Amino acid sequence: GLGVYTPFGSSAKWDDDWAGRYLIQSISLQAIYFQPTIGYKINDIISIGAGFVYAYGKVDLKKAIPYNEGSYAELSGTTGNIGYNVGVMVRPTEKLSIGIDYRSKIIMKMEGGDATFKVPASLSTTIPEENKFDAELPMPANLDVGISYAFSEKFTLAVEMNYVMWSVYEDLTFTFEEQNELLGSVNPRKYKDTFIGRIGGQYTLNDMFAFRAGLYYDPSPTDDDYFNPETVSLNTVAWTLGMSIAPVKNLSIDLSYLQLHGLETEKQYEPANFGGTYKVVTAIPGIGLSYNF
Repeated sequence: GLGVYTPFGSSAKWDDDWAGRYLIQSISLQAIYFQPTIGYKINDIISIGAGFVYAYGKVDLKKAIPYNEGSYAELSGTTGNIGYNVGVMVRPTEKLSIGIDYRSKIIMKMEGGDATFKVPASLSTTIPEENKFDAELPMPANLDVGISYAFSEKFTLAVEMNYVMWSVYEDLTFTFEEQNELLGSVNPRKYKDTFIGRIGGQYTLNDMFAFRAGLYYDPSPTDDDYFNPETVSLNTVAWTLGMSIAPVKNLSIDLSYLQLHGLETEKQYEPANFGGTYKVVTAIPGIGLSYNF
């Protein structure tokens, strides 16, 4: 099989004159994973799978710099790297399934990204308008364990635990090709590992309709003293709804809805002596079509 998905990434745009403009004004982070994987069923109880991952990354970032009105720095670039994944599924009974998988961390090394600076004319010889930069951004490893049990032909319940190894994200450092005392940036992050707990169920009404619902809690990996608003990651409660419609044999129309509530909290970024109160609400509807030959 082949999977193409985005496990990490976000975008945000703040007002140009907001209080944290020297930390961030706008950002777009993309991480697209291409994952070819092979699975093999050893017997009726055990199946295994493994594959590699190619991750494509892109970043566009803009923030104000404290020189005069309209001064800013804008960074952009693309990169890619590879990782791997392995997994095993055990079905000790027809009703019970247990799955474990591991996806490796991937270090996204950006070399020769584009940096543009707009500064007062008095600084134009010190800070070049066009520059290049290097940076690293780690994509954390995941260890996932899931269990599902079919209580009947109609009802199945599943629970899952994801261990996300965010502690690999210690800091975000930019190194510029034309370096001086005004350029170069080390930004501490001090992320910590997290556990995400999930529960969901499916009820099959008949050959045409199946309904699903779920709930999960995703704690923030950020440090309370090093919370940068470039990526607003809060303790999040999320609920999901879904249904499948099979109007004809082999065809399925899948509808889904996900709503996330980032719980309101006060956060600080000590290196810049900046703090604020944050909350987030996100709604994600989805539709999919599948056909079995």
